[in-house]
Amino acid sequence: MDSKSGLIRAAAALVVVLLLNAARLEAASVTLAWDPNPEPEVTGYILLYGTKPGVYTAQVNVGNRTQYSLLSIPEGTYYVTVQAYTADGIISAPAVEVTAVVRNRPVPATPAPDFDGDNRTDLTIWRPSTGAWTWSSSLSGSTTSGASGTSWGSGSVGDVPLSGDLDGDGVNDLVVWRPTDGTWYWLMSSSNFTGADSRRWGGYGDVPMLADLDGDGADDIVVWRPSTGDWFCLMSSHNYTTAETRRWGGAGDVPLLADFDGDGRADITVWRPSTGDWFWLKSSYNWYAGDTRRWGGAGDQPLLGDFDGDGRADITVFRPSTGQWFWITSGSSYRSGFATTWGGQGDVPLLGDFDGDRRADIAVWRPSTGQWFWLTSTSGFTSGFVKILGSGAAGDVPVVK
Repeated sequence: MDSKSGLIRAAAALVVVLLLNAARLEAASVTLAWDPNPEPEVTGYILLYGTKPGVYTAQVNVGNRTQYSLLSIPEGTYYVTVQAYTADGIISAPAVEVTAVVRNRPVPATPAPDFDGDNRTDLTIWRPSTGAWTWSSSLSGSTTSGASGTSWGSGSVGDVPLSGDLDGDGVNDLVVWRPTDGTWYWLMSSSNFTGADSRRWGGYGDVPMLADLDGDGADDIVVWRPSTGDWFCLMSSHNYTTAETRRWGGAGDVPLLADFDGDGRADITVWRPSTGDWFWLKSSYNWYAGDTRRWGGAGDQPLLGDFDGDGRADITVFRPSTGQWFWITSGSSYRSGFATTWGGQGDVPLLGDFDGDRRADIAVWRPSTGQWFWLTSTSGFTSGFVKILGSGAAGDVPVVK
């Protein structure tokens, strides 16, 4: 198109690609990227943003770049768009607006129950026969004498317990999902577990999950449908009224949610036991572009956690037949592998952060004895701990994610 004959087209598909979080700073930063305008006469771009939809109170001429970082901006919600321009001053219409949530609170890369807000894993079990939750606070040394709890949900109606933070206060809430009618029920930690809420989402045969997909600091409600490979996600940033859907994976796959690209938002992931292949869609590309690796195989149990402390998920499998753990790190572009032996057949594996160093620790829960065994990353996975909480004989379920 002749640049003098009309407005050039807006840059396509503006995408937030990275949220940088800082625990002790008064301001944070956000990096944005967008697809280049296809017209050859385009010489640069203008990034516009503000704190209200459609109202852009600041702008930056970024030149002929398709990625730019806004540094040291206060935490909050920003509405961002981009325009392309030509050398003779013709400016395109704005691209589709996107929302960027900037926050200072760090996002845990190794999700596990934390009921005392100290960023360390608390041992947690749920008893279906009574609906009783019991957790042993890391602040009390994870001792049985320091355990707390309350009742929520019921095994008699098939409730599934989950670990997640739906009110965004940095402390886990008590959550159950009822597959018979697809209803989610949760007690909020911000109300000292007295205030409740619920939503209906999903149904029988779906796999329920909780993770932060929109980067607002609260977990979103997710179900994955094995029969079709569809993901259905209700976003907390819109009070669980706005949905996102994607199709990824299929029957036989194992669904997981974790942050592979380090933008503070969960990526949609499946692991295929028949081949050992991992497939994930990145939130930084709005879950339309992904990556894949092969790790593990039939009989293994897949997990995701951050072993190298870079804020991104590392690919992990636990092999019950031998008690071996195998993981490859994001810091090595998933090329360097590690292994250790911990636990065995019948144990329930989890990745948590028991020592508070923001790196994954290896743990198992043994139903036959109610014992929890974990190895800490600070010891190089050489020092272990043992605590007792729960009983397989009583039907207890360890809440590990």
